[in-house]
Amino acid sequence: MEIDRLEEFETKVAQVRTLLAGEEVDGILIGDQHGFAWITCGGDNHVSLGGPTGSASVLVTEDRAYLICNNVERLRLTEEEVAGLPLEVCPFNWHDGSDRQVIRDLMPGGQLGSDVPRPDAKDVSKTLIPLRYQLLEPEIERLKWLGEKAEAAVREVAFQLEVGESEFELAGRLARACYARKMLPLLTLVAVDERIERVRHPIPTDRELERTAMLVLCARRWGLYANLTRLVCFEMMDDDLRQRHDAVTYIDATLILSSRVGTPYSELFDQAVRTYQDRGYPDEWRGLHLGGATGYAGRYFKASPGCREVVQEGQAIAWNPSIAGTKSEDTLVVGRDEITIVTEARDWPKVQHQIGEIVVPRPDILVR
Repeated sequence: MEIDRLEEFETKVAQVRTLLAGEEVDGILIGDQHGFAWITCGGDNHVSLGGPTGSASVLVTEDRAYLICNNVERLRLTEEEVAGLPLEVCPFNWHDGSDRQVIRDLMPGGQLGSDVPRPDAKDVSKTLIPLRYQLLEPEIERLKWLGEKAEAAVREVAFQLEVGESEFELAGRLARACYARKMLPLLTLVAVDERIERVRHPIPTDRELERTAMLVLCARRWGLYANLTRLVCFEMMDDDLRQRHDAVTYIDATLILSSRVGTPYSELFDQAVRTYQDRGYPDEWRGLHLGGATGYAGRYFKASPGCREVVQEGQAIAWNPSIAGTKSEDTLVVGRDEITIVTEARDWPKVQHQIGEIVVPRPDILVR
């Protein structure tokens, strides 16, 4: 991955430069955490995860690329995050309060574009973000690494959790498993027992596990996201849960298999709604979005009737169809001729679904 980093960086800088004329700007400033990770090929500018912006920005002009940061962050960034990249470092003192003077000196009289709102710049995020949709080969390799580690973290927790632990404790287990594998737990949703059926986005509470747990993780490294969901049951699941999980994994299997280059996301949405109906759960799709394109964001957009996007080669997607009490989710990358599930369940029970002539395995509920 390191061997290709310089070429990857130069490719991305060239892509940004193609936007200058169309946006009528002389330079584009990239300071969003996701955007910074993208342009620097995995660099990390965050100090706090609580906001979209980070502690440094990259300014791309017609013929130069600059790293702009305050003096506090300079050492870490230049030695640990962007070492080896052809960026001219332009620091400013933290007590000066702003990078505006630095940018004015670099672009005297020029029009600035930015991926985050700021009073001295034009918002160019809508044209900049789509550059991240198609992952380059080094990014796909990083996402594969991340997906494997994220799956291992969730699997470890699933096999170790115990009856009587609270949702907070289970979320803490997930966070620990992520940090142990050099990932950030950007989102940890946990629900136990009947709360799985009642709440589709279950932030953890002090409710204690009695029988069934759902673990949801969005892990991040190099700015990339790996998303997955797994369920664990401490008793043999009843017929109703068995039927629901078979249905939701079948819906997920059809979405995965249909995620082909050039397919409109609105078409995938329509197909999923029909599959919900065919499997006997016609209104369950209303309870939670079905997922959509991921990569340098949890979801760039979600499949919906009005979505105008189409599946692109090299695009990462995380589908997450749900039916009350269960859910199916993994992260995949779409190739020209194949689909790779980067969070593929290992050492885990599977449900096998026949879709046409193809058998698509999906994670079953782990019974312990």
